[in-house]
Amino acid sequence: MSSRLSGFQIEYFPDPVFPQHSEQTIVRILYGARTEASESGLELGLPPLGVPTLCEHWTSDCIERRGESLGFRFVCFGSRMLAYAVFKENSPDLGALTQQVYRDLLRLAREQGYPWILRVWNYFPDIVGPAGNLNRYQSFCEGRRRALMEDEQGADQSLPAVTTSGSFAPGFAVYFLLGKEPGQSLENPRQTAPSDYPEHLGPHGPSFCRGVSHAADGQVALYLSGTASITGHETRHHGDAAAQAREVLHNHAAVIEQARIEGASHPERLHDLPFEKIYLANPENLPQVQDEVRAVIGPDTPCYFLHSCLCRNDLLLEMESTILDEPD
Repeated sequence: MSSRLSGFQIEYFPDPVFPQHSEQTIVRILYGARTEASESGLELGLPPLGVPTLCEHWTSDCIERRGESLGFRFVCFGSRMLAYAVFKENSPDLGALTQQVYRDLLRLAREQGYPWILRVWNYFPDIVGPAGNLNRYQSFCEGRRRALMEDEQGADQSLPAVTTSGSFAPGFAVYFLLGKEPGQSLENPRQTAPSDYPEHLGPHGPSFCRGVSHAADGQVALYLSGTASITGHETRHHGDAAAQAREVLHNHAAVIEQARIEGASHPERLHDLPFEKIYLANPENLPQVQDEVRAVIGPDTPCYFLHSCLCRNDLLLEMESTILDEPD
């Protein structure tokens, strides 16, 4: 299944025969046992479920340049740039590493002329393990916040759509989609804005929004953040993976509707999603989650399941997607 945006395409290959790196390849992301970065792309320690192997292949017919800087590899194509990297954790302070990674990313974005962060994926192991008085996810959030607040451009950033999830291999992996123009940050009326989370969830709220609508190159993209079974700021349906899946899809529908209310042209139905990428904490929950998702979005929408640790112990799954549409 693929999602196309003005020469930009994402395809998933749940098959041992993966596409080769070509002149049109932006990045190949292989889901499996280890976390590494190379010229051709990323390997992420997130084992796929239901298939032996999975490759996420980004391509474009309008690649302008490639490069390396500040530890990142990047590819510029049209009004967007993708940057990716894997960093070693050489100290127990994940917050300090995150702060430096985001500082460098903001510098790279300005240098290359794509100053606006649209969509971010962060993966690192032991996501809820201890980090002093915080856990590692909270420490990551604090480092990201410091980088954004200390940087003049970062402080003015509209918040990006984000997925942050736990991997099973060493290495802090990140990839960013950036734009020449800003996106429109969206919230979900069913959920507390992450920046307004109460203090018991962390010293400061996480720096992301529920979705981003971005118009460029004659089309509109809606990037749905990694979304969990949360209303207000609280986890719902403890221990019930099927009910959590239904709640997540309600949240996705609410963000899509909010985008339409705020003027973006997007489909009204979850049946029109091009794909769902679903992170499961417990592989044994795969059958019931598959059934619930199929019942809502229909049998024809591809779903790709990954084994992952999540940022709260009581969350059983998280979902993300990208929707592309022609503007009105």
